[in-house]
Amino acid sequence: MRKISLKKIAELAGVSVATVSYALNDSNQVSEVTRAKIKKIAAEEHYVPNLSARNLRTSSSNLVCAITNTYQGNFNGDVLQEIQNIFGRAGYQLLAVSGQIPSLVRTNMIDGIIMLNYRGNQTELQNLVDSINKPVIFMTNEIKSDNAASIVIDNDLGIKYLVETIHQSIHQKVCFITGDSNSYNSQRRLNAAKKYYTKLFKKNDFEKHVYSGNYDPTLSFELGKKFIRLNRYNSFICFNDDMALGIYHAASQLNKIVGKDISVVGFDNSFESGVISPGLTTIDVDKKAWGQEVVNQYFKLKESGSKHTVTTLKPKLILRESVNIKTD
Repeated sequence: MRKISLKKIAELAGVSVATVSYALNDSNQVSEVTRAKIKKIAAEEHYVPNLSARNLRTSSSNLVCAITNTYQGNFNGDVLQEIQNIFGRAGYQLLAVSGQIPSLVRTNMIDGIIMLNYRGNQTELQNLVDSINKPVIFMTNEIKSDNAASIVIDNDLGIKYLVETIHQSIHQKVCFITGDSNSYNSQRRLNAAKKYYTKLFKKNDFEKHVYSGNYDPTLSFELGKKFIRLNRYNSFICFNDDMALGIYHAASQLNKIVGKDISVVGFDNSFESGVISPGLTTIDVDKKAWGQEVVNQYFKLKESGSKHTVTTLKPKLILRESVNIKTD
């Protein structure tokens, strides 16, 4: 497909190149009628803007890079979609990448970075922030820098709700299935779980009942099959919903009923948690509010270079039928 230029669009529209540029960037220096005419021609001719050229003119690409370790699981995709929607309304685009931090983020092709559940070590992340003069928003991490802001979940409160709920269950042989050992959220949930387990269950054997599920439903499924078959545990506190659903699958294979024979709780309030039967008791964080806060903090850093801030989002308990609560 041939690549059309601004000059060609200008010729087709009967206007100047400058007018085309203003129109495609939604400038109010061009009338609405002319702007619509130019955009229609650009769309029909499949015009693609030259980001490199625009960056040189404006020092801004309006392109933000979101970096995560994996696309697996429901949570990352849900939150990224919210962020993309909000950035889109502000005239920005979101480029999502998985795995290693791409060298692209150090170029003028990228305006800023969103780090979502990225499990790099603190030194790597600190060096990244210190080496670029761009806004960096951390979701589920805290790096101190004038270029950075953090928006995190109150994991302590979320786990408190879950342990309190399981403490009210008839199922008191409880285990904890954790996420990745390098995960910011998993580490804080683990610390909170120990605190509230010790406080409510009056026991000092917490470490004996902790198992790594790596946020992977396949691993939690295997753990669940083993523990349910041996009757070692009948209550499962999972650090995300995906792993909780792995326990559901294990229970089904062993002809056990969640909410009757065993109790299960998760974290994240994924779509599946509300449609599976019985519904999964879980922790919800308003993803729309989280996405909006990410974008708000991004523009604060971009416009004023404000000092590092940490915003903590309060979760709420979604109580469903997956826990067999004691009745007096």
